[in-house]
Amino acid sequence: MPRWIVSAWIVAALGCQSVPSTTPIAAPEARVEKTLGDFDCPAPAVGVIAGAVVTPDRKPIPGAAIRLLASEDLTIQVVTDEHGEFVIPCLYPGPGFEVEVDAAGFRTAKRTFEVDKSKPTRLLIVAEPK
Repeated sequence: MPRWIVSAWIVAALGCQSVPSTTPIAAPEARVEKTLGDFDCPAPAVGVIAGAVVTPDRKPIPGAAIRLLASEDLTIQVVTDEHGEFVIPCLYPGPGFEVEVDAAGFRTAKRTFEVDKSKPTRLLIVAEPK
């Protein structure tokens, strides 16, 4: 079973099919490179975000709510898994993406970034305690 959570309706709405992977996903590690082959996304929606939400001492935060603001019309929501990791596939590459992270006991974290088409965009989000 893959270690990412993406609602089926999100995957269908973006026009891609997920392909189960046995490759675990962790934003800071090189094994994330394999995520590009884990999804059957129609061109040009080939961007992938792979990330992790951690505490300041680098402990994972499971169950953190991730909101990706892809455009004025599209917001994608996922939840980190038991390892504090998440993946959002099938995005159109380019600048102007923003992610907001909410986790119980932590301040809301925000990051702005660009999605690359040639490799997964890796995010390591450090959530600060309230």
